[in-house]
Amino acid sequence: IFKSATVFVNVLLTRKNRNRNRLEACAIKGEQLPKRDLREYFDENKIILKDLDENIWKVNDAITQKINNLVEELGTRLSEWNSINFFRGITTGYNKAFHIDENDKNEIIKEDANSAEIIKPLLRGKDIKRWRYSFEKKYIIFTRQGIKIENFPIVKSYLQNYYHELLPKKKSSEKVGRKSGSYKWYEIQDYTAYFQQFEKPKIVWIEISDRANFTFDDTGMFLTNSAYFISGNDLKYILAILNSKVADFYLFQITATIAGGRKRYTKQYVEQIPIPQISKAQQAPFEKIVDYLLILKKQQDLKEYLVVFNHFEKILNSMVYELYFEDLVKKAGYEIIKYVKELPTIKSEKELDILKSVFEKTNQKGASQNVAYAKA
Repeated sequence: IFKSATVFVNVLLTRKNRNRNRLEACAIKGEQLPKRDLREYFDENKIILKDLDENIWKVNDAITQKINNLVEELGTRLSEWNSINFFRGITTGYNKAFHIDENDKNEIIKEDANSAEIIKPLLRGKDIKRWRYSFEKKYIIFTRQGIKIENFPIVKSYLQNYYHELLPKKKSSEKVGRKSGSYKWYEIQDYTAYFQQFEKPKIVWIEISDRANFTFDDTGMFLTNSAYFISGNDLKYILAILNSKVADFYLFQITATIAGGRKRYTKQYVEQIPIPQISKAQQAPFEKIVDYLLILKKQQDLKEYLVVFNHFEKILNSMVYELYFEDLVKKAGYEIIKYVKELPTIKSEKELDILKSVFEKTNQKGASQNVAYAKA
């Protein structure tokens, strides 16, 4: 531990030897080295890492390793799911030209209605929160590579205001222009072949955060390159797990930490989270509570719903505990999923009164015989 270091520092000592598939490792917690012989401390607290591959190595204490083993045994890494795909938001190469506000959008469409075809609603990373997003009436001029710009003369005229800044550089030493490439000056820098996926239901999240900030979008929002998304099937069930304490517990051990203790939620880390592949019928209770939370989070300005939201988020975390640690939860008498199955399905904000009555019923004294929280 280097007290004077301003960045994360690691000194690795190696020697050439035969691989015995047995790596001894020890995690030293806290900000200081143990005040005892380091070798003795290591021998008493070490764990054995086996079958290491190209994925990130997790060095933990024995208890954490045991929890990880349970999570990994039951779950399947998202990278191995056939029902979903990962994507990243769009890199334009020059946001000042391609990102516009409501007034610019209206002016362009007013002059040429066809322009609406390539002007899409946009979410930036900072617009995405846990269980919700805030659409700030920002838009992207989505002139993807291969577009026939002559069909959109007003858009072309607008982009010509930034002509020199949009030209691909011929040499990296040039001060003005975008990254070199075969794209045309009016096109988005990235070849976004998956653009149709933006308009499908998806899980969206930001790249850097101090905790999970995943939410759901089915309104066709496009994203900047500071955000990621998953499209495909089983999305609300997957969202339930990704926003849980179990998922964050696991991800915090494998992801990169940056200044301020924030974590990187890039694809390479999120896709490693093991999630149990269960039937649609088994997913239904999770989807039900996810719908509750998505509806409630839209009422964030109404303090009366904050307690209701916190209540159901605790329930969802309890359900995820039960999913991964079923035997331990049953033994402790904290089963909850079977009771959630009996709760009503709510899909609209128009049913907030019903949702509030569900809260009152499950939160009343004595309700523990119907709905109990699993111990964290």
